[in-house]
Amino acid sequence: MNNKQIKKDLNSIKEIDNFLNHNRDFSKFDSFKLFNKRSELQFKLNKENINFVLKSKEKYYYASQCALFTNNLLKFGYGHISK
Repeated sequence: MNNKQIKKDLNSIKEIDNFLNHNRDFSKFDSFKLFNKRSELQFKLNKENINFVLKSKEKYYYASQCALFTNNLLKFGYGHISK
């Protein structure tokens, strides 16, 4: 993904979050589709630079853990190799 696509996805997530925060009556709209779309966008962003297949219902959790691990490596380095 390029930077333009990442910014677009982040803006979409912000818009969905703002909409959900201001509209608490979930019976008036299809909240499942919004939650699902937000989860898929976050998954796509978290799976950036992850080069193996994530399957099963826990793929969202695994992608978020991979993103945390990658960010930690970029911040602190690995072993004797520091950033």
